[in-house]
Amino acid sequence: MAKIKHLIFDMGNVLMRYDPEVPLKKFVKTEKARNLIRRELFEGPEWVEADRGMISEEEMYESVARRIPEKYHEELKKCVYEWIICMKPLEKSVKLCEDARKWGYQTYVLSNAAQSFYEYFPKFYRMEDFDGVVVSSDVHLIKPDVRIYAYLLEKYHLNPEECLFLDDREDNVEAARKAGMQSMQFTEDYESLRAFLKQNAGIEAYQQKKTIRKTVAKTLRTLLLPLFVAAAVLTSACTIAPEPRTTQAQESGQVVVGTDATQSSSASLDSVPAYSGQPYVTLNNNVPDFTDADMQTISYEEYSDLDNLGRCGAANAIVGIDLMPTEPRGAIGQVRPSGWHTVKYEGIDGNYLYNRCHLIGYQLSGENANEKNLITGTRYLNVTGMLPFEDEVADYVKQNNAHVRYRVTPIYEGDNLVASGVQMEAKSVEDDGAGICYNVYVYNIQPGITIDYATGDSQKSADMQTALSSDTDSRQSQEKTYVLNTNTMKYHTPDCSSVSDMKINNRKDYIGTAAELQQQGYEPCGRCHPE
Repeated sequence: MAKIKHLIFDMGNVLMRYDPEVPLKKFVKTEKARNLIRRELFEGPEWVEADRGMISEEEMYESVARRIPEKYHEELKKCVYEWIICMKPLEKSVKLCEDARKWGYQTYVLSNAAQSFYEYFPKFYRMEDFDGVVVSSDVHLIKPDVRIYAYLLEKYHLNPEECLFLDDREDNVEAARKAGMQSMQFTEDYESLRAFLKQNAGIEAYQQKKTIRKTVAKTLRTLLLPLFVAAAVLTSACTIAPEPRTTQAQESGQVVVGTDATQSSSASLDSVPAYSGQPYVTLNNNVPDFTDADMQTISYEEYSDLDNLGRCGAANAIVGIDLMPTEPRGAIGQVRPSGWHTVKYEGIDGNYLYNRCHLIGYQLSGENANEKNLITGTRYLNVTGMLPFEDEVADYVKQNNAHVRYRVTPIYEGDNLVASGVQMEAKSVEDDGAGICYNVYVYNIQPGITIDYATGDSQKSADMQTALSSDTDSRQSQEKTYVLNTNTMKYHTPDCSSVSDMKINNRKDYIGTAAELQQQGYEPCGRCHPE
């Protein structure tokens, strides 16, 4: 049996409590009327068709009302339009999702739900925290139809054997098995489920190994650091004493962030040129500010405490293979670094302006949701600026089974909550910098966006507004009118002969591009061949 990597959750009575008795008791006065509306609405065919995305709430009400005496219509209407009052999150499931991501799982939602899903679900779960969401009314398929499982697997390129599907209904669980997934009926036995997921992920064994590793490293550093210092003192006593050096931090009065044993002369913003199109500039002729005592071959990681504004300080490490992760990266969404805002802009890779940027990257440290290691950084800082330097260190350590002294220091101006940039320093230990040696300042900017570093607020710059307007005009020039068959998932030109054969309930007019329709799962008609 393959190791589980992906958890696929049903929504109703797995992630959220669905209980139609709540609206029935609130809106319907008599037991007789409750029994009738329960049977005709919540257990009726229209409910299924709404989940399938074939009818609207209005159409559902009109259809059910034909089977219910008029005296109950107002109560029926309340149940149709306000039933979502019963949808409440299962708090232990919220916690389970958060922890599962920490343990390295990807999480998905596969739900039979009408379009009202998008009204209530995002109130309690952050959609962006899930790696994928498939709602039946969007794809016009419902569980236990095996095709909806296949749709999710294909859309997100998942190996079914690496998926665990959780649903409270046995028929849906059995269908998942037919689709090739591992599956489990959800019974709210959280203790057993959590134990199973942790064991599958190897969490307890990994945590024990990491704790032992850190303890050994700390002990060895305590024993060996005095020897390094003594050796440095003896060496310096045999040479002419150099002139005292005034650091950039001393010249500018800037506070150096970090511990006394590991702090450096951090970059002064006064000495950093304004951003001019390159993601970074070199500092001190690209030479890092490490002492001989810093250059050890014992892996460790050390993070500064948050300051009184909740900001990160310097992060230090000796990076070795033994410090690197042995499991997939977990979730970090629960950490809100200083100045954090969840904001989207068109034109940015992934749309989100800000990332939770690791000071010491996950690939180097194995650290997930460590608030002392995560700052509010732009996508540009994270991917274009920092990642190439992190990759360089990771590749060197793996290829040479060696160590790199590594430090990343966020640089803030005054009491700003968002760092203006980060100083990254690295030097390979065994070869004294021959393999890795750099000292750079990476700008925390996003081209086309103006950022208020005091608060993290942002807005599009005038240049980006113009570019996006041009993109919109171009897109609109490509838009056409299509006729969709929501049952066959085909799109047609309005004059296609197949249009007249469609059932009214399956027809939908659409103005947009063919590419957008194909992204939604539609295919071009074989008769009219729409562009």
